[in-house]
Amino acid sequence: MHDTTAKYLAVQAGGGFYDEGHGIAHDGVGGALVTGFFSGKASFGSVSLTSRGSADAFVMHVTSSGAIDWAVQAGGASYDKGNGIAHDGAGGALVTGFFIGNATFGSMSLTSRGFANAFVMHVTSSGAIDWAVQAGGASDDEGNGIAHDGAGGALVTGLFSGSATFGSMSLTSQGSVDAFVMHVTSSGAIDWAVQAGGASYDKGNGIAHDGAGGALVTGFFSGKASFGSMSLTSRGGDDAFVMHVTSSGAIDWAVQAGGASNDKGTGIAHDGAGGALVTGFFSDEASFGSMSLTSQGITDAFVMHVTSSGAIDWAVQAGGASYDKGNGIAHDGAGGAIVTGFFSGKASFGSMSLTSQGSVDAFVMHVTSSGAIDWAVQAGGASDDEGLGIAHDGAGVALARTGATSRPRDAFSMIYEETIDAVFKADSRAAGLAKLRPYLDANMSKASADAFQECCGKLFVLSRVHTSMEPEVSFAKVQEIIDALSRECSMASHTAAPL
Repeated sequence: MHDTTAKYLAVQAGGGFYDEGHGIAHDGVGGALVTGFFSGKASFGSVSLTSRGSADAFVMHVTSSGAIDWAVQAGGASYDKGNGIAHDGAGGALVTGFFIGNATFGSMSLTSRGFANAFVMHVTSSGAIDWAVQAGGASDDEGNGIAHDGAGGALVTGLFSGSATFGSMSLTSQGSVDAFVMHVTSSGAIDWAVQAGGASYDKGNGIAHDGAGGALVTGFFSGKASFGSMSLTSRGGDDAFVMHVTSSGAIDWAVQAGGASNDKGTGIAHDGAGGALVTGFFSDEASFGSMSLTSQGITDAFVMHVTSSGAIDWAVQAGGASYDKGNGIAHDGAGGAIVTGFFSGKASFGSMSLTSQGSVDAFVMHVTSSGAIDWAVQAGGASDDEGLGIAHDGAGVALARTGATSRPRDAFSMIYEETIDAVFKADSRAAGLAKLRPYLDANMSKASADAFQECCGKLFVLSRVHTSMEPEVSFAKVQEIIDALSRECSMASHTAAPL
């Protein structure tokens, strides 16, 4: 039985603006390696960093006793972000994310070929960036998940749009955005890359090493999409996928999960036997192999197990009447999983029931090797708090990266993620806002929703201005616009009504 009353360590980093951790990895000796982004001047233990632009990526090391002993930044005059991190096997870190324009990585300088390019960088055990490499083309490209390949290199997944360069290879997306998987050697060279997707929007979110040089990948796809020689068709808007990529870059199997609504895979871990443990979220009724689950509210978190041959043999849900999501997952060393994400209001985790202290709280739960939730614990306060990443420390303890944000900014980020098609690809501003309004009403007061809708209307117009010369929406540009408008939205919603 897990002792949910046990004491845990927690540490914070940041400054007076918006700072967020996105990825976490165990350092091999009980501590953690963390990446994300920060704005303005921010403190990381005794280290003070100042972003060179609106936001810089950071990597920090937290010791087993909860002390931040080093931190390093990467970025330039625009918006740069660390999304995923992995331990390199020697105390250092492999990191992926995206950068815009000219950005500095240690002594190296990279310039994006288009608006945003994906990056992979290596940070030594003392916090020095010793190499970095980019991938992408003239549009928007982003690294989301990264895993150590067992030999000092990295396996990376993310998204790309249009024609993009991966080392000596060139890939062209089949639709607006395709998922990619690439391998980066221990010296920072991209030696292979492979894509998956179709005529719509497809994205790789999480990746894990399969124990044999290949990768297990999760994300989502829409419509008909190709995964190597396989073709899958989503049952609704978006379906979650899990695929296996061999050590030579070939996709040899893929499987989907979902229903008539939008369902996405966000995090993945190797189960120790060639299969995968996967988390994400689903809406309404969704199929997971031979199982069918129905969300209790708007969305529920899910955890599923996929065998080494690509079969889903169990799935379990957690959540309540509102909005609940799984973000990060790690293998517990015994065939089960530790999972983090967020929940709102009253939510069920197996036989346990938790109630958020604010609008949204972070959770960590344990799922056994047979798919049973045997414990869950929450963290948070009166505002919005979210678990984004998690790692197993090798001693039965979870290292979780949780984020505490103001409600307006968090709600706006959630709206961006879940209604990207409705807001930024709608035929008209009115149509987009009509689809957006239910999400606003479900997550804030009417006065605040009115204020946010006004800001979103401006965002819709600005996104069209910035992408009028492109066939599809520039997603990194939209993210930058969101950051520019978030303060206005926050002020407007606070003025309209306290949340």
